[in-house]
Formats: sequence, C-alpha cells, structure tokens
Amino acid sequence: MASGFIIGADGLIVTNAHVVNGANTITVHLHDGRVFGGRLIGQDEHTDIALLAIAADKPLPALSWGDPGSLKPGHRVVVLGNPFGLGLSATEGIIAGLDRDLLTSPYDRFIQIDASVVSGDSGGPLIDTGGRVVGVNTAMMSWCEGCAGMGFAVPADLAMEVAAQLLENGRVLRGYIGAQSQPLTPGLAALTDAQGQAGEIITRVEPASPAMAAGLQPGDIVLAVNGTPVTATQKLVELIAGLPEGGVAELSLWRNGTPSQQAIRIAPAPEGIAMPELQSEAELSLLGLELAAVPADDETRRELAIPADEKGWLLVWTGGADRPGSLAPGDVITHLDGMPLPDLAAFRTAAAQLASSRKEAVLARIWRNGSALFVPVWNTPERRAAKARAVTDE
Repeated sequence: MASGFIIGADGLIVTNAHVVNGANTITVHLHDGRVFGGRLIGQDEHTDIALLAIAADKPLPALSWGDPGSLKPGHRVVVLGNPFGLGLSATEGIIAGLDRDLLTSPYDRFIQIDASVVSGDSGGPLIDTGGRVVGVNTAMMSWCEGCAGMGFAVPADLAMEVAAQLLENGRVLRGYIGAQSQPLTPGLAALTDAQGQAGEIITRVEPASPAMAAGLQPGDIVLAVNGTPVTATQKLVELIAGLPEGGVAELSLWRNGTPSQQAIRIAPAPEGIAMPELQSEAELSLLGLELAAVPADDETRRELAIPADEKGWLLVWTGGADRPGSLAPGDVITHLDGMPLPDLAAFRTAAAQLASSRKEAVLARIWRNGSALFVPVWNTPERRAAKARAVTDE
C-alpha cells in the first residue's frame, strides 16, 4: 500500500508513478472509510508522478497546491502518508535542501527534507505551514540499514504541471533537440575559455537530431534559451522540454570564447527515450541491497561474463557477509521474485511490489562468473540482519 492525495473535488488524485506502475487494478481507500476503484489517467516515469481518478457520488475535499519557490532551508513541513500500511500518519520536519539531483532523470530537482519518508509514504503530500501541498513524497535515502535517512519530494510546481498534461493528453509532451549536456562548473569554464559564463556544456549531439541540423557541437556552451538563462534550477533539458513541437528556439551559445545565437527547431521527445542519467552512476537501494545499472558496453559485459540478452543490475553492496550461496558484490541480479529487471521502470515496479509484500524472503536470479543461479534475499530488515549475523558467526 502507498499514498496519494485528492487535488480535485471531482476525484482527481496524485500519487507516484512507481506506486501504480504495472498494476492490474487500483483500489483507493479514503480517510473516511470509503473505498473506490481507481482509474489510471496517465503516469510520467521521468518525474515519478501519476494521475488517478475515482467516481464519487458527491464532491470530495481536495488539497490546494502551494508554492515551493517560497521554501527555504529550515522551513517547517509535514509529511502525510501511510507508513508501512499503518494508516494516515503525519511526520514533522524541516526543509534540508532544494533542487537536489538524485540522477534518476534529467528533470530531477527534489526537495530534501529531514522528516521520515518510509515505505507507504510514497505519493503522499508534503504540506507547508499553511496547509498547502508543496511537494509529493517520492524517495528516501540512507547510508546504512536502520539509519535515519533523508526524504525527497517532487516540488509541487513540477507535479502540478505534469498532472495537468496527464489530464489533457494522458502523457507528458516534451520538446527535444537531441543534445546531452552537463553543468558548466568553474573548472570546466577555465578549460573552455568561458570564465565568468554560466550555463551547460554540450557533451553529445545525437545523429539526425535538431541539434545536429543546427550545427551544435560537443563543447558548445548554452547560456540561455529564448533569453531565459540556463541555471541549476532552470536546466537546459527542462527549458527545451517546455517548448512546443515544431517551434523554433533561440539558443545563446558560447563557442571558442565567442558568444553567438543559434536558431533550433523543437522536435517531440521520443517515447521511451533513454535518458543518460539513468544509465550509469546512480546507485539504487532495494531490500537492503545497493545496486547500480550495468553498463551497456561490450567490454564491461565481457568482464562480468553477461550475455548480451541478459539485463539486470550490478550488486555494489550486500549489507552482509560475502559467502558461497549468498549474494556478493559483482553479482548481476536479473530477476527478483520472478520479476525481470531490465530497466529503471521495472526496477521501480519490483521495488513497490516487494515493499508491500509480506514474504520473508524472495528468490533472486543472478549471473556470477558466467553462470546463472538462484539465491534467497530476505525481505525484512530483521531477517536480513539475523541472516547476516548467522552467516558471519559460522
């Protein structure tokens, strides 16, 4: 079970995409005890936002959106959710940081909070002192099992924009130019004759893309889009995403120490486009395991002895002893509890299902030293800790 909140008296509900991804049926329990069947209007995996609808016989009380732009570190907020399926709960905390990038998508700009966000809170509202929704509770990060971690919420302005597009189109329409980029740091600026400039540096131009047609090159620095500066809170990919298909944008560039302007046509973002941030460095946690995406290059696959048709996640840390018959760093997990894990969407679906599962252990299919095998993975912190102690004490 997870959380959500009503944003319209007609029964519109916002929650996380990973909560409903892959669900055959959706059941919505209201705080007053009423139960409804939920209909999925649409979901957006890049921002982890989903929009549902229920058909009630009378108008429903709805929460109002607030302004996350007014938030500052130290401001008090409340996390509302359904932790571990216990029922409606509230946890108070403060804003610990803003515009956090967890490397889960190019559109990351999470609100970081010190209030507890645990299994079951996903999709619930983050409330300011005025009772308005300033974020959607989405993720939690901790450095070790049992540690008090940090919570993260999608800011309300982004969630509101995504929900509006899902209601209108059933999906989010984004502009696209086919260029990858990274922030221009002072160190990079010094190496590219761009001291004093701010923006993002192009790292790759996709073949047959608008960026290639416009003559963009790796090393070009994009300072602004249609006069709007590219900054840490207004990333290039977000500025482009908000532009309509078929339109023309004016890029302010810095190339070889010289400013210039370049017109570029906006194309629709391809469905299922592989975002570069999802491919490599981000580590994810599931069942106490730290996992990283397996690089797609042939050399790495040869080193890990993984066939080209096997997809999964590289185990970075187990939280327990490395012994024969148990998981060990370097294993590649392809399935958990029978669920394949080919990509981030499948990972999130498995994580959501396992988080609500009552099974004490699940079976993992892994690749190790060129062979496939199955090993058990404990599904509760207590059993994982006990198993690790038992193995260590043998």
